[in-house]
Order: sequence, then structure tokens, then C-alpha cells
Amino acid sequence: MNRPKRRKSKDNPYTLLVINNKYYVEFKDVKNILNTVEVTEKQFEAFNEFELEDKSQMNKDERHKERSEVYEETLYKRANLIYGSIEDDFIKKSRYEDLMKAINELPKTIKRRIKMFYFEELTTSQIATLEHCSDRMIRKSLEQGRNKIKCYFEKNKLI
Repeated sequence: MNRPKRRKSKDNPYTLLVINNKYYVEFKDVKNILNTVEVTEKQFEAFNEFELEDKSQMNKDERHKERSEVYEETLYKRANLIYGSIEDDFIKKSRYEDLMKAINELPKTIKRRIKMFYFEELTTSQIATLEHCSDRMIRKSLEQGRNKIKCYFEKNKLI
């Protein structure tokens, strides 16, 4: 079974596959021949993390591209925008780091499902298909994950 297609960098030469609970990396070699190699779950997760980092970077790049015509009026409006303070940026970054620490303390299955739902933006039914379980089970895992993250924040006095 293939994973849902994910937008990826043109420089990314491989495709990740899960077939019958086995993990594969598919790529074309220099002779343009398609190769499929079975990998361990840990290696698969490493490739998956690289893909997520690529996707995140592409999203950042997209957000910073100029989307409108640059006229004197739009430049004037931008010059008068009030930007957040350095303190606000620091707080946002530290909150994100706290969230990632909380996610990393979750059990493996819940962590994987939280990442698929919130970072890969898959639906609960897509995750259920990938995980070979019910949609209800995925929703329950996500709820457990959110509760554990909330407890982590309360325990560490981050709320």
C-alpha cells in the first residue's frame, strides 16, 4: 500500500512506500532505472523526517515569495506595518520547542499519528487506512496525545 502523495522537493530523488507492513525506498539510479530497496522502520522514519523537513522548508519559501505587484502604495503600507517584538518571536519559538519535547515523549504510535495529522496534514481516515485500523481508533489516539501533551505542559508549568 502506498502512502498518500506528499508534495516534495524536485531535488528529492526517492519515494517512500509501505507495503504489507514492510518499508521501502524507491529511486531511479543514474541510468534512470527504477530501484526499490527494503529498509528498516528506523531508516524509513529517517527518510520520512527528511521529507517533512523538505516540505517545511518549501512551505517557508512559498510564504516568503512576493505575491503582489510592488507599487509605491504597497511599499508604503508595508513600511508602516507593526512587526512583533523580538520577545514575542522568542516566546513563540520556545513554545514550539516545548511542544516538540512533549510530542517526543509520547508513545511511538501516538507520536506517529499526531505528526501525520498535524504536520503532514492527513485526515483521520487517511491515517486509519495507512495504519490498518479504524477511524475511531485514530481519533482516540489523537485525543490521548493531546491530553498527554496538555499534562506535559501542566506538569512542567508551561501553561
